[in-house]
Amino acid sequence: MTIQLPSDFPYTLAKEDFSVNATNITNPDYIRYMNVIDVDDDAKTITTKFGGAWSGQYKVWIRHALTGLIESDGLTLDVNTYMTSYSPTTGSIYGGTLLTINGLNFGDEITDNPVQISTNGGVDSIDCYLITTSSTIITCRIDSDIVPREDDQEGDMVVFLKTSEEASSTADARAWIYTADLPSLDTVTTSFDDSTLHWTVTVTGTDFGDSTVGVELVISDVAQTTTSISSTEVVFTISNVSSQSLSSNILYFAVGIPDNHAAISGATITITPQLVSISPNSGSIGGTIIRAVVPGATTSSTGIDLIDVSTSGSICESVTVLEYGVVECKTLA
Repeated sequence: MTIQLPSDFPYTLAKEDFSVNATNITNPDYIRYMNVIDVDDDAKTITTKFGGAWSGQYKVWIRHALTGLIESDGLTLDVNTYMTSYSPTTGSIYGGTLLTINGLNFGDEITDNPVQISTNGGVDSIDCYLITTSSTIITCRIDSDIVPREDDQEGDMVVFLKTSEEASSTADARAWIYTADLPSLDTVTTSFDDSTLHWTVTVTGTDFGDSTVGVELVISDVAQTTTSISSTEVVFTISNVSSQSLSSNILYFAVGIPDNHAAISGATITITPQLVSISPNSGSIGGTIIRAVVPGATTSSTGIDLIDVSTSGSICESVTVLEYGVVECKTLA
Protein backbone atom coordinates (compact mmCIF):
# COMPACT_ATOMS: atom_id res chain seq x y z
CA MET A 1 0.00 0.00 0.00
CA THR A 2 1.40 3.39 -1.04
CA ILE A 3 0.62 6.42 1.13
CA GLN A 4 0.95 9.98 -0.16
CA LEU A 5 2.33 12.46 2.37
CA PRO A 6 1.88 16.25 2.10
CA SER A 7 4.19 17.71 -0.56
CA ASP A 8 5.66 20.10 2.01
CA PHE A 9 6.56 17.37 4.52
CA PRO A 10 9.66 18.99 6.12
CA TYR A 11 11.97 16.00 6.58
CA THR A 12 13.91 13.76 4.26
CA LEU A 13 12.07 10.44 4.11
CA ALA A 14 13.74 7.39 5.66
CA LYS A 15 11.73 4.21 6.10
CA GLU A 16 13.12 3.57 9.60
CA ASP A 17 11.55 6.85 10.77
CA PHE A 18 7.98 5.71 10.07
CA SER A 19 5.55 3.38 11.78
CA VAL A 20 2.13 2.60 10.32
CA ASN A 21 -0.84 0.67 11.65
CA ALA A 22 -4.46 0.00 10.71
CA THR A 23 -7.04 0.08 13.51
CA ASN A 24 -10.44 -1.52 13.12
CA ILE A 25 -13.02 1.27 13.25
CA THR A 26 -15.68 -0.78 15.05
CA ASN A 27 -13.19 -2.55 17.34
CA PRO A 28 -10.28 -0.20 18.14
CA ASP A 29 -8.57 -2.93 20.16
CA TYR A 30 -7.94 -4.84 16.93
CA ILE A 31 -4.80 -3.32 15.37
CA ARG A 32 -2.72 -4.53 12.43
CA TYR A 33 0.82 -3.19 12.08
CA MET A 34 2.39 -2.66 8.67
CA ASN A 35 6.01 -2.88 7.59
CA VAL A 36 7.36 0.20 5.80
CA ILE A 37 9.24 -1.33 2.89
CA ASP A 38 10.10 1.72 0.75
CA VAL A 39 10.04 5.53 0.65
CA ASP A 40 10.30 8.05 -2.20
CA ASP A 41 11.54 11.40 -0.94
CA ASP A 42 10.96 13.19 -4.25
CA ALA A 43 7.35 12.02 -4.49
CA LYS A 44 6.84 12.13 -0.71
CA THR A 45 5.35 8.64 -0.59
CA ILE A 46 5.85 5.69 1.69
CA THR A 47 5.09 2.09 0.71
CA THR A 48 3.93 -0.43 3.30
CA LYS A 49 3.28 -4.16 3.36
CA PHE A 50 -0.14 -5.09 4.75
CA GLY A 51 -0.35 -8.63 6.10
CA GLY A 52 -4.13 -8.99 6.03
CA ALA A 53 -6.83 -8.75 8.67
CA TRP A 54 -10.38 -9.67 9.56
CA SER A 55 -12.93 -8.03 7.28
CA GLY A 56 -13.89 -4.48 8.11
CA GLN A 57 -13.06 -0.81 7.75
CA TYR A 58 -9.73 0.33 9.20
CA LYS A 59 -8.36 3.74 10.11
CA VAL A 60 -4.73 4.16 9.02
CA TRP A 61 -2.37 5.87 11.48
CA ILE A 62 1.09 7.16 10.51
CA ARG A 63 3.80 8.20 12.96
CA HIS A 64 7.17 9.80 12.27
CA ALA A 65 10.20 9.69 14.58
CA LEU A 66 10.46 13.51 14.70
CA THR A 67 6.96 14.86 14.10
CA GLY A 68 4.99 12.15 15.88
CA LEU A 69 1.47 11.43 14.63
CA ILE A 70 0.89 12.66 11.07
CA GLU A 71 -2.55 13.97 10.13
CA SER A 72 -4.37 11.20 8.26
CA ASP A 73 -8.08 12.00 8.59
CA GLY A 74 -10.08 10.25 5.90
CA LEU A 75 -7.37 7.66 5.25
CA THR A 76 -9.18 4.35 5.63
CA LEU A 77 -8.58 0.83 4.42
CA ASP A 78 -11.43 -1.42 3.31
CA VAL A 79 -10.52 -5.12 3.67
CA ASN A 80 -14.03 -6.44 3.12
CA THR A 81 -14.71 -8.91 0.33
CA TYR A 82 -17.93 -8.34 -1.59
CA MET A 83 -19.98 -10.74 -3.68
CA THR A 84 -22.13 -8.54 -5.91
CA SER A 85 -23.74 -10.99 -8.34
CA TYR A 86 -23.43 -14.39 -9.94
CA SER A 87 -24.94 -16.43 -12.76
CA PRO A 88 -26.75 -18.60 -13.41
CA THR A 89 -28.87 -18.43 -10.25
CA THR A 90 -30.75 -21.66 -11.09
CA GLY A 91 -29.15 -25.06 -11.56
CA SER A 92 -29.71 -28.78 -11.93
CA ILE A 93 -31.06 -30.85 -9.05
CA TYR A 94 -28.13 -33.19 -9.86
CA GLY A 95 -25.48 -30.47 -9.52
CA GLY A 96 -22.76 -29.76 -12.07
CA THR A 97 -23.71 -26.14 -12.81
CA LEU A 98 -20.85 -23.82 -13.81
CA LEU A 99 -21.09 -20.53 -11.87
CA THR A 100 -19.50 -17.17 -12.61
CA ILE A 101 -19.28 -15.01 -9.46
CA ASN A 102 -18.62 -11.26 -9.53
CA GLY A 103 -17.31 -9.21 -6.65
CA LEU A 104 -14.41 -7.29 -5.12
CA ASN A 105 -11.29 -8.28 -3.22
CA PHE A 106 -11.40 -12.00 -3.97
CA GLY A 107 -8.10 -13.84 -3.46
CA ASP A 108 -5.78 -14.85 -6.27
CA GLU A 109 -5.32 -18.45 -5.10
CA ILE A 110 -7.86 -21.22 -5.72
CA THR A 111 -7.91 -21.97 -1.98
CA ASP A 112 -8.57 -18.36 -0.90
CA ASN A 113 -12.35 -18.28 -1.38
CA PRO A 114 -14.23 -21.58 -0.95
CA VAL A 115 -17.75 -21.50 -2.42
CA GLN A 116 -20.80 -23.49 -1.33
CA ILE A 117 -24.51 -23.73 -2.08
CA SER A 118 -26.18 -23.76 1.33
CA THR A 119 -29.75 -25.01 1.79
CA ASN A 120 -29.65 -25.74 5.52
CA GLY A 121 -26.62 -23.97 6.86
CA GLY A 122 -23.39 -25.98 6.98
CA VAL A 123 -25.31 -29.24 7.52
CA ASP A 124 -26.50 -29.56 3.94
CA SER A 125 -24.05 -27.46 1.95
CA ILE A 126 -22.80 -28.47 -1.50
CA ASP A 127 -19.30 -27.49 -2.60
CA CYS A 128 -18.70 -25.50 -5.76
CA TYR A 129 -15.17 -26.38 -6.86
CA LEU A 130 -13.15 -23.38 -8.01
CA ILE A 131 -11.78 -23.44 -11.56
CA THR A 132 -10.44 -19.88 -11.86
CA THR A 133 -10.14 -16.91 -9.54
CA SER A 134 -9.12 -13.26 -9.72
CA SER A 135 -9.75 -10.18 -7.58
CA THR A 136 -13.16 -9.63 -9.22
CA ILE A 137 -14.31 -12.93 -10.80
CA ILE A 138 -14.54 -16.53 -9.60
CA THR A 139 -15.67 -19.50 -11.69
CA CYS A 140 -16.61 -22.76 -10.01
CA ARG A 141 -18.57 -25.93 -10.77
CA ILE A 142 -21.11 -27.33 -8.33
CA ASP A 143 -20.35 -30.86 -7.16
CA SER A 144 -22.19 -33.44 -9.30
CA ASP A 145 -21.64 -36.35 -6.92
CA ILE A 146 -24.62 -35.43 -4.74
CA VAL A 147 -27.98 -36.75 -3.60
CA PRO A 148 -30.48 -35.16 -6.02
CA ARG A 149 -32.18 -32.08 -4.62
CA GLU A 150 -35.89 -31.26 -4.72
CA ASP A 151 -37.30 -29.25 -7.61
CA ASP A 152 -37.56 -25.53 -6.70
CA GLN A 153 -35.51 -26.08 -3.53
CA GLU A 154 -34.04 -22.74 -2.49
CA GLY A 155 -30.63 -21.98 -1.05
CA ASP A 156 -27.82 -19.44 -0.85
CA MET A 157 -24.61 -19.20 -2.84
CA VAL A 158 -21.94 -18.36 -0.26
CA VAL A 159 -18.37 -17.21 -0.87
CA PHE A 160 -16.07 -17.72 2.11
CA LEU A 161 -12.83 -15.98 3.00
CA LYS A 162 -9.57 -17.42 4.30
CA THR A 163 -10.67 -16.34 7.77
CA SER A 164 -13.84 -18.49 7.45
CA GLU A 165 -15.99 -15.36 7.19
CA GLU A 166 -18.56 -14.97 4.45
CA ALA A 167 -18.08 -12.34 1.74
CA SER A 168 -20.49 -9.45 2.14
CA SER A 169 -23.62 -9.79 -0.03
CA THR A 170 -27.34 -9.17 -0.02
CA ALA A 171 -29.94 -11.92 0.31
CA ASP A 172 -31.14 -11.26 -3.25
CA ALA A 173 -27.61 -11.39 -4.64
CA ARG A 174 -26.90 -14.85 -3.21
CA ALA A 175 -30.32 -16.50 -3.76
CA TRP A 176 -30.17 -19.93 -5.47
CA ILE A 177 -32.84 -22.35 -6.79
CA TYR A 178 -32.50 -25.99 -7.86
CA THR A 179 -34.53 -26.99 -10.91
CA ALA A 180 -35.77 -30.24 -12.44
CA ASP A 181 -36.49 -28.52 -15.77
CA LEU A 182 -33.55 -30.16 -17.53
CA PRO A 183 -32.33 -31.57 -20.83
CA SER A 184 -32.73 -35.35 -21.03
CA LEU A 185 -30.37 -37.85 -22.69
CA ASP A 186 -31.42 -40.77 -24.91
CA THR A 187 -28.55 -42.33 -26.89
CA VAL A 188 -24.77 -42.09 -27.20
CA THR A 189 -22.90 -43.16 -30.34
CA THR A 190 -19.26 -42.92 -31.43
CA SER A 191 -18.05 -42.70 -35.02
CA PHE A 192 -15.11 -41.58 -37.13
CA ASP A 193 -16.03 -38.54 -39.22
CA ASP A 194 -14.56 -38.96 -42.72
CA SER A 195 -15.04 -35.27 -43.48
CA THR A 196 -13.30 -33.81 -40.42
CA LEU A 197 -11.01 -36.83 -39.89
CA HIS A 198 -11.75 -36.95 -36.16
CA TRP A 199 -13.57 -39.26 -33.78
CA THR A 200 -16.91 -37.85 -32.67
CA VAL A 201 -19.41 -38.60 -29.92
CA THR A 202 -23.07 -37.89 -30.75
CA VAL A 203 -25.62 -37.60 -27.94
CA THR A 204 -29.34 -37.46 -28.65
CA GLY A 205 -32.16 -36.39 -26.37
CA THR A 206 -34.58 -33.55 -25.74
CA ASP A 207 -34.50 -29.89 -24.69
CA PHE A 208 -30.80 -29.37 -25.50
CA GLY A 209 -31.35 -25.80 -26.70
CA ASP A 210 -29.34 -24.19 -29.50
CA SER A 211 -26.26 -22.79 -27.75
CA THR A 212 -22.99 -24.61 -27.11
CA VAL A 213 -22.15 -22.22 -24.24
CA GLY A 214 -21.72 -24.24 -21.08
CA VAL A 215 -22.11 -27.58 -22.92
CA GLU A 216 -19.10 -29.76 -22.17
CA LEU A 217 -18.22 -33.44 -22.43
CA VAL A 218 -15.51 -34.39 -19.94
CA ILE A 219 -13.77 -37.73 -20.44
CA SER A 220 -11.35 -38.83 -17.72
CA ASP A 221 -11.14 -35.22 -16.44
CA VAL A 222 -10.36 -33.78 -19.90
CA ALA A 223 -12.87 -31.57 -21.71
CA GLN A 224 -13.46 -32.49 -25.36
CA THR A 225 -14.47 -30.08 -28.13
CA THR A 226 -18.16 -29.21 -28.48
CA THR A 227 -18.82 -29.16 -32.25
CA SER A 228 -22.53 -28.54 -32.77
CA ILE A 229 -25.88 -28.62 -31.02
CA SER A 230 -29.59 -28.68 -31.79
CA SER A 231 -32.60 -29.18 -29.54
CA THR A 232 -32.27 -32.96 -29.91
CA GLU A 233 -28.59 -33.64 -30.68
CA VAL A 234 -25.14 -32.51 -29.56
CA VAL A 235 -21.89 -33.56 -31.23
CA PHE A 236 -18.44 -33.56 -29.63
CA THR A 237 -15.03 -34.04 -31.22
CA ILE A 238 -12.62 -36.20 -29.27
CA SER A 239 -9.54 -34.00 -29.00
CA ASN A 240 -7.54 -35.53 -26.18
CA VAL A 241 -7.96 -38.83 -24.34
CA SER A 242 -5.55 -41.25 -22.72
CA SER A 243 -7.18 -44.55 -23.64
CA GLN A 244 -9.03 -46.18 -26.53
CA SER A 245 -11.72 -47.43 -24.12
CA LEU A 246 -13.37 -44.55 -22.28
CA SER A 247 -15.82 -44.99 -19.42
CA SER A 248 -15.35 -42.01 -17.08
CA ASN A 249 -17.67 -39.60 -18.86
CA ILE A 250 -19.58 -36.53 -17.64
CA LEU A 251 -21.81 -34.33 -19.81
CA TYR A 252 -22.57 -30.83 -18.57
CA PHE A 253 -25.15 -28.43 -19.95
CA ALA A 254 -25.34 -24.78 -18.91
CA VAL A 255 -27.89 -25.75 -16.26
CA GLY A 256 -25.69 -28.62 -15.03
CA ILE A 257 -26.16 -32.40 -15.10
CA PRO A 258 -29.08 -33.52 -17.34
CA ASP A 259 -31.76 -36.13 -16.75
CA ASN A 260 -30.79 -39.73 -17.57
CA HIS A 261 -27.11 -38.85 -17.29
CA ALA A 262 -26.43 -42.57 -16.88
CA ALA A 263 -26.83 -42.86 -20.67
CA ILE A 264 -23.33 -41.38 -21.00
CA SER A 265 -21.77 -41.89 -17.57
CA GLY A 266 -22.50 -45.59 -17.86
CA ALA A 267 -21.46 -45.88 -21.52
CA THR A 268 -18.11 -47.17 -22.73
CA ILE A 269 -16.82 -45.08 -25.63
CA THR A 270 -14.45 -47.07 -27.83
CA ILE A 271 -12.15 -45.60 -30.50
CA THR A 272 -9.54 -47.19 -32.77
CA PRO A 273 -6.51 -45.65 -34.50
CA GLN A 274 -7.21 -44.14 -37.94
CA LEU A 275 -4.26 -43.11 -40.14
CA VAL A 276 -4.87 -39.66 -41.63
CA SER A 277 -1.46 -38.46 -42.85
CA ILE A 278 2.31 -38.86 -42.56
CA SER A 279 5.11 -36.32 -42.90
CA PRO A 280 7.52 -36.48 -44.58
CA ASN A 281 6.29 -39.05 -47.08
CA SER A 282 9.78 -39.84 -48.39
CA GLY A 283 13.19 -40.15 -46.74
CA SER A 284 16.66 -41.58 -46.49
CA ILE A 285 17.41 -45.26 -47.07
CA GLY A 286 19.37 -44.95 -43.82
CA GLY A 287 16.19 -44.26 -41.86
CA THR A 288 13.94 -41.25 -41.33
CA ILE A 289 11.90 -39.88 -38.45
CA ILE A 290 8.32 -39.40 -39.62
CA ARG A 291 5.23 -38.13 -37.83
CA ALA A 292 1.83 -39.65 -38.47
CA VAL A 293 -1.53 -38.09 -37.59
CA VAL A 294 -3.55 -40.98 -36.18
CA PRO A 295 -6.78 -39.98 -34.37
CA GLY A 296 -7.62 -42.74 -31.91
CA ALA A 297 -4.00 -43.51 -31.03
CA THR A 298 -3.30 -42.75 -27.38
CA THR A 299 -0.28 -42.85 -25.12
CA SER A 300 -1.60 -46.10 -23.65
CA SER A 301 -2.20 -47.74 -27.05
CA THR A 302 -0.26 -50.90 -27.83
CA GLY A 303 0.55 -52.53 -31.17
CA ILE A 304 0.62 -49.25 -33.10
CA ASP A 305 2.60 -49.65 -36.34
CA LEU A 306 2.85 -48.25 -39.87
CA ILE A 307 2.49 -50.90 -42.57
CA ASP A 308 3.66 -50.90 -46.20
CA VAL A 309 0.51 -52.13 -47.99
CA SER A 310 2.59 -53.48 -50.88
CA THR A 311 4.52 -55.87 -48.63
CA SER A 312 2.22 -56.01 -45.58
CA GLY A 313 5.36 -55.39 -43.53
CA SER A 314 6.20 -52.67 -41.02
CA ILE A 315 8.18 -49.67 -42.21
CA CYS A 316 9.19 -48.76 -38.66
CA GLU A 317 12.18 -49.73 -36.57
CA SER A 318 10.46 -48.12 -33.56
CA VAL A 319 7.10 -46.48 -32.90
CA THR A 320 6.16 -44.00 -30.17
CA VAL A 321 2.80 -42.32 -29.52
CA LEU A 322 3.95 -38.84 -28.54
CA GLU A 323 0.48 -37.56 -27.59
CA TYR A 324 -3.11 -38.24 -28.51
CA GLY A 325 -3.30 -38.67 -32.29
CA VAL A 326 0.43 -38.15 -32.97
CA VAL A 327 2.66 -41.15 -33.76
CA GLU A 328 6.40 -40.99 -34.37
CA CYS A 329 8.06 -43.69 -36.46
CA LYS A 330 11.76 -44.25 -37.07
CA THR A 331 11.83 -46.01 -40.42
CA LEU A 332 13.91 -49.09 -41.11
CA ALA A 333 17.37 -48.50 -42.56
